[in-house]
Amino acid sequence: MDDLTDYLKTSISNVEDVESRMRAAVHSHVRFHLERQKENFIANSELRGLTSEHYKEIVKKRNEYELIFQGIIQEGNNKKVFSKGDVKILSYAILTLCTAGASWFKTSGRLTADEVAVIYENFILSGLKQGKI
Repeated sequence: MDDLTDYLKTSISNVEDVESRMRAAVHSHVRFHLERQKENFIANSELRGLTSEHYKEIVKKRNEYELIFQGIIQEGNNKKVFSKGDVKILSYAILTLCTAGASWFKTSGRLTADEVAVIYENFILSGLKQGKI
């Protein structure tokens, strides 16, 4: 979780406008998971085997990570860049969608991780804007 959070924070650190920040956040989340498929699979499947203390620590870090996305969505709502919606549910949908690419992506496939990330960016931004393009 620490590597993922650091990667995200670095990716969005100098991005000022909210739409570009969401694009950068989605891009970094997708790339991180597509480039580290094996590690992510193991981390997700081993979560159940953690001690209660370690599990709580990981959940706390995951919640902090989710709050970054929720903050971007809320800012977009406040600035009327995004359509109003349930910030928490939208963040879960975005993160689940972006993480799931690791289950089917192949480095030898027809698209690169960056190309897939751009498709995800466009799809997610269209949904958040709901016709405000």
